[in-house]
Amino acid sequence: MKVLLEIIQAILSLFGSKKKEKMLTTNSDYESSSRQDDIELTIEPIEVEFEPERNIVCNNHEIRIDWADTILWTEPGALMCKSNQYKTISGNRAQSIDKIVVHWDGCLNSTQCAKVLEQRGLSAHFCIDNDGTIHQLMDTNHVAWHARGVNSKSIGIEISNAVFKEHAHKYNPPRPMAPKSTLHGKPFPAHLDFYGVQVDALKELLKTLCGFYNVPLECPNQNGELIRNVIKTSTFKGVICHYHITENKVDPACLDLAKLIEEIKDEI
Repeated sequence: MKVLLEIIQAILSLFGSKKKEKMLTTNSDYESSSRQDDIELTIEPIEVEFEPERNIVCNNHEIRIDWADTILWTEPGALMCKSNQYKTISGNRAQSIDKIVVHWDGCLNSTQCAKVLEQRGLSAHFCIDNDGTIHQLMDTNHVAWHARGVNSKSIGIEISNAVFKEHAHKYNPPRPMAPKSTLHGKPFPAHLDFYGVQVDALKELLKTLCGFYNVPLECPNQNGELIRNVIKTSTFKGVICHYHITENKVDPACLDLAKLIEEIKDEI
């Protein structure tokens, strides 16, 4: 009898073990476990690239600019104007600024431009290099010596361009060519144009400066066509070329400022 009971208990124990094993391997448990394994196998880290925030400096305040390739004069090895190249303003001249003057520098690159400015005792707030890099050479609150007659009320921008066709072979990639035109009522020959990336950089810089200083997004034009003569700069407020100030200047003859201003208005 005792032996029979032991046999029955062994059978019951074996049955219970199989039942427990069966309970642990139901379809739902297996599928749940399988899905979890799949999730663990397929999860991968997501890499998000963030463009570093870039700024320009206006009256010792950093102002956001939507152009990654922007270098301040305070950064190591950056281009800069020395204090004897401009007039230092201790107050805030924001209310006086009503114009932005665009130049070409007549140089092969912005590094050469900065050297020429120093040699001549001149200055500019910004240089735009061949690759579209914006160099800020000094605080916009100070008066740069870039356009006689309007320096105290303006900000100066130099765009790199050696202008004359004999310099074309020095550029890689090749520069586009600007066709013959009329300037100051006289024929102006074909010459080297700006790279597209330089114009794009100029647009972003003008957006930022005009927005901060409340300079009107306007240029000298008549019925939408850019005026290519000297204007009365004492009353004009907006963006001008150097040749709008005096007949002795022809820069930047290749820039269609009216078209550029309209493109900026469409973008903002």
